[in-house]
Amino acid sequence: MAYAPITKLDNFTGKEDDAQIWLNDVEKAIAANGWNNARAIQAISYFFKDTADLWYQSLVNKPQDFNVFKAEFLRYFSNNNSINRLVNTFTTMKQKETEAVTTYLGRFY
Repeated sequence: MAYAPITKLDNFTGKEDDAQIWLNDVEKAIAANGWNNARAIQAISYFFKDTADLWYQSLVNKPQDFNVFKAEFLRYFSNNNSINRLVNTFTTMKQKETEAVTTYLGRFY
């Protein structure tokens, strides 16, 4: 009998995606689908695209435990996304014509 998942995951590219939010969705999918550790890692690796897929393929010792996978995933992607988001915000942010400098800078934080 074919296995049909109860819930579906969005792809994760590792570029503009938020790693923690995506992992929260992964944990919900694991619970809803009743996946064990091995099935969870096998299933979620299918949703890696671009940078995320390259990262996963480059792992010499792929984690067999979801908690180990989660720690490695967050170590690699969460800091990178936070920095990218801040840089993007800073470089695209423009001060409005009548906006005080303190208000303008306050939007960055």
